[in-house]
Amino acid sequence: MVTVDYLLTKDGNIKKNVKIAYNEVLTNVVEKDKEKLLIGMPAFVNAHVHSADYSLLGNAYGKNTSELVGRNGIKTKWLKKASEKQTKKNISSFLKENLKKGVYTVIDFREGGISGAKIAKNVAQEFDLNYLILGRTPDPKEISALAESVDGIGIPDAIRWPRKDIEEIVEEAHNHNLITAMHVAETRKVQKEFLQREGETDTEFAIDLGIDLLVHLTNANKWDLREVKRSTSYAVFSPRTNMLLEAQFPPVEEFLRDNIPFLLGTDNAFLNSPNMLREIDFTARTIKHKQPRYLKQLINSATNISPINKTLMKRNSKRKLKQKFIVIEAPEYINKDTIYEWLALHAEI
Repeated sequence: MVTVDYLLTKDGNIKKNVKIAYNEVLTNVVEKDKEKLLIGMPAFVNAHVHSADYSLLGNAYGKNTSELVGRNGIKTKWLKKASEKQTKKNISSFLKENLKKGVYTVIDFREGGISGAKIAKNVAQEFDLNYLILGRTPDPKEISALAESVDGIGIPDAIRWPRKDIEEIVEEAHNHNLITAMHVAETRKVQKEFLQREGETDTEFAIDLGIDLLVHLTNANKWDLREVKRSTSYAVFSPRTNMLLEAQFPPVEEFLRDNIPFLLGTDNAFLNSPNMLREIDFTARTIKHKQPRYLKQLINSATNISPINKTLMKRNSKRKLKQKFIVIEAPEYINKDTIYEWLALHAEI
């Protein structure tokens, strides 16, 4: 057992002098320094990643979304020519990096159809973590075969495939007890094109379809956001990626203000490190109104597995995520009143 001075519980409370079993702790536990405190907290949740592009590190800065991850972008071209061995190595290396950073739950948009999903499934067997694979296919008829290797379906956006096909894909996915996710309102271009073509926003479309995880929402209008908050779907934000590619910040503050649960993810492996403390720190510094309670909410958004378990349960999935904890050393003068600010703005792992 390891005794921590403070434990942040999964329901957002703080307890003092709590013992945690070693097999429930993800990070290495160092021998306690007399001048340090030990803080225990739920392991991080990285709710949106693309793991296979990890080897493209160093190719992102100064380029926009289309150039990097568009249909003819650097990532797309690389994925088309990547060998199974290289893809497997990238996913494995990226998952190792997540574990080093205290991440125990990873939701991966896995490109490459049935074969791409199988690669990820094989890699997953090497790790003890909650690794949820969201497969991808433009063909509704492939969902049944894809379901053997995945936990859900990740749809790139609302215009990449015909509307009818997306509707059938989502219906088939839900029929196979799979969760669904979609990049929604990520760029103005997609938002505008879908609106002109269909007479509604891609956010409205995704909510009507019952998409479980709405990723990005960077360009969602106020009516869209109102409907997202009312729905049973969860928003997933990737602030560092949005600011890097489009110089736009997602509507995190609206959800913080209204106390609406959401999730955070580091997105493409070659764009950001899978360091959730960095994601929290960046978000906390970038939001306009810096309310102290927001720090607790941000940390909860990056550590709470309940929204994902609820989504899995909603789809009658047999999968249930395991809870693990991490232990971080903190300065001796940190207390219950300052712990969230220290974690959000100063902590390292």
